[in-house]
Amino acid sequence: MKQSVIIDIGSSKVLAMVVCTAADGAIIVQNAEERTYSGYRFGELPNAAALSDALESIASALRSSQGVRLRSACVGVPAPFTNTLLNSCRQPVESRSHRVTEPDIDLLLEQAADFTPPEGFTLMHSSLFNFELDGMAAEHSPVGKAAKEISADAAHTFVDSAFAAVVSDALRSTGIAADPFVSSQLAGALFTIPEPDRENGAILIDCGGQHCDVSLIYDNTLLCSESIGIGGEHFTRDIAYGLRLPFGTAENIKRRYVFGLDYGG
Repeated sequence: MKQSVIIDIGSSKVLAMVVCTAADGAIIVQNAEERTYSGYRFGELPNAAALSDALESIASALRSSQGVRLRSACVGVPAPFTNTLLNSCRQPVESRSHRVTEPDIDLLLEQAADFTPPEGFTLMHSSLFNFELDGMAAEHSPVGKAAKEISADAAHTFVDSAFAAVVSDALRSTGIAADPFVSSQLAGALFTIPEPDRENGAILIDCGGQHCDVSLIYDNTLLCSESIGIGGEHFTRDIAYGLRLPFGTAENIKRRYVFGLDYGG
């Protein structure tokens, strides 16, 4: 089975996982390493040296445990370093049968790419939603359905170019290429929210160490995301202060009552 490395840059820690896909499509986590670092606050770039040290420690541990050379990694981009642009597009159906084909969808996506990117940002991924066939709403995939014209809305998600440069440089020093960058919010939503619940829109709240990211998801599309300046460490400090407990004890209490994945066990 082909292995992939996924790295998530959080506001207080860095997580890396080695994963593969089972025959039934399930994702298998073969190994995970987590390191705390100085983090970031409200869009301020992570400290390059601290991030590099954390990634170097993770890469060394994964190489030792997996016995493989890590060449590239998929990097999850947190909400403070993303930007989303929405637009609309339309395209004549070009097949003689006037049945929508996959190439028609590709051409429609090319039409959607006619925009000016936000300054200082680089495109990560684009997706289409709200398909219409000859002006009538189309449920689910329009492929195979009859129409003379297909139209849709499009969402384009960008990464802060400065953030991408800091992460790429830090990974490059460990011999790993950052490829590709993806939205952590979109990836998290697709993994945790069942598809039927996303069809009419859903909210994903991702509570990190220093802030919470709130994202609006529609089907398989990220429409927007915002960050709130309160996170898990604030809750821990409140518990420690209110109950007069050491920080570590308060952290353990908090972790007993959260929905999340324990990568340390």
